[in-house]
Amino acid sequence: LAFAGIKPGMKVIELAPGGGYYTRVLSLALGQNGTLYPRGSRISPAVEEWAKGHANTRPAVSSADGLAVPEAVDVVWTTLNYHDFKNARVGERTLAEITNAQAFAALKPGGVYVVNDHAAAVGAPADVTTTLHRIDEASVIREVEAAGFKLEAKSALLSHPADDHTQKVFEGAVRGKTDQFLLKFRKPRGKS
Repeated sequence: LAFAGIKPGMKVIELAPGGGYYTRVLSLALGQNGTLYPRGSRISPAVEEWAKGHANTRPAVSSADGLAVPEAVDVVWTTLNYHDFKNARVGERTLAEITNAQAFAALKPGGVYVVNDHAAAVGAPADVTTTLHRIDEASVIREVEAAGFKLEAKSALLSHPADDHTQKVFEGAVRGKTDQFLLKFRKPRGKS
């Protein structure tokens, strides 16, 4: 949260919130004056249940053609999902390309896009997104920057050097101990 610059009162989109771990963390950090918009192709019952008791959390199903939020936000956040966005296509484009463009459009000028995912080996082939559920960090940086963002910072906070990047992220020995990258991109000020 500190790396992302999350502060009370901010407006945040959480992409593909899964079971809602970060939904709860972000909701509490944003406080009653902030707003969290969990968005994905489906919203888990856990996220729906959390939202019932936390008015600052407003989940909704979003299709690939829009994030559907009523205001510009300070942060767009995705955790362990970017590789999945690479696996889906909408017409000629990957969902990752579409998501990056939507994140750029949804952010206020100067806003932050945070991408956390399972690291693949440097230079790994593109198919590791489906075979190992990992992605090469450099490819994420290239793609997000192509959408207009500037890489501001990287963090080794979630790195696990013992992970050799050859196993599926769900395998017993590596599950919960994958080497992960954490990237912070900024939408340039003066861009709408």
